[in-house]
Amino acid sequence: MKIKKLAASAIFGLFMVGIAHATPIVYTSRAAWLANTSAVTTADFNAGSDQAYRGSSYDSSGIHFTTNGTIYSVYGISYDAAYHSSGYLDMEGSTHGMSFGSAINALSFDFGAFYDNAVNLSITLSNGLSFALTSPSSSYGFFGITSDTAFTSLSITTNNSFTAFDNVSYGTAAVPEPATLALAGLGVAGVAMSRRRKRVAA
Repeated sequence: MKIKKLAASAIFGLFMVGIAHATPIVYTSRAAWLANTSAVTTADFNAGSDQAYRGSSYDSSGIHFTTNGTIYSVYGISYDAAYHSSGYLDMEGSTHGMSFGSAINALSFDFGAFYDNAVNLSITLSNGLSFALTSPSSSYGFFGITSDTAFTSLSITTNNSFTAFDNVSYGTAAVPEPATLALAGLGVAGVAMSRRRKRVAA
């Protein structure tokens, strides 16, 4: 009876560790993020020309962008810095948001500031994960994440009132399947039972 309880506790405990301690994977390159993500949708803001005023919210490629300032989509022009040579989204303000029509577990984007300045971002996902990001001067920074805890939105605060976002992508990342966790749990339980039998035999 004790062995059965021990086995059940081991399996249950492993499941709880997997659920309670979900660890995100953060990527520093788009290639690595893409290699671990499928069904990717990207808002690259490359269709069109010049720039367009979007007010305080804008929808593109299944993403709802919001800000406490003003959103501009800029297409195909180098507006203020050499690395802004293709389309991007200019979000003017101190707090921004992105939300998705359904839960996702993979997200990436390029981010930078106007006039070759660095920019600091604080990001909080709706699943509770938070990150502090810094872009270098004169180029975009990259942020990519996959998580086994899904999320539907994120909030962003910035120290720069002119923040640019490009290649905002989301998709599906592989996560451990319940069957895999169950097998691992049985392995742990098996080791526990083997030790118990050795003690009884001694």
